[in-house]
Amino acid sequence: MAKNAVDSGQFEHLQPEMNAAGAIEIKPNLVLMEKRGQKAFSVWSRFIAQGGAVESTGRKIRVHIFMYLLPTAIFVLSPLLWVVSKIMLIVMHKKLNKEVAYHMQNGLR
Repeated sequence: MAKNAVDSGQFEHLQPEMNAAGAIEIKPNLVLMEKRGQKAFSVWSRFIAQGGAVESTGRKIRVHIFMYLLPTAIFVLSPLLWVVSKIMLIVMHKKLNKEVAYHMQNGLR
C-alpha cells in the first residue's frame, strides 16, 4: 500500500486506505487522558518556571515538590480519575469521536 503510493507518487488516498486497513487505532479514553495531562503539566511547568532561573534554589524546591507530589497524586487520584473518565466518556462521546476522527487524518482543522 505505502510502496505503491511512493512508486506512483500518489499520496492523497494513502491515509484513508491505511485507516481502512486498521493501521491506526485511537482510543477516545486516551484522547481524554492526553487533554487532561496537557492541562496539568502546563500548570506545573508554569509553577516551576516561576521559581526562577534553571539553577536557582526556588526552582529546585519547586522541582522537588513536583517530584514527590506527582507519584503521590497518581496513586491517590487514579481511582477517582478512572471513575470520572468513565463518566466523561459517556457524556462526551460525540465530541471524543470527532477528536478521534481528527487525529486519524493528516489535515488541519
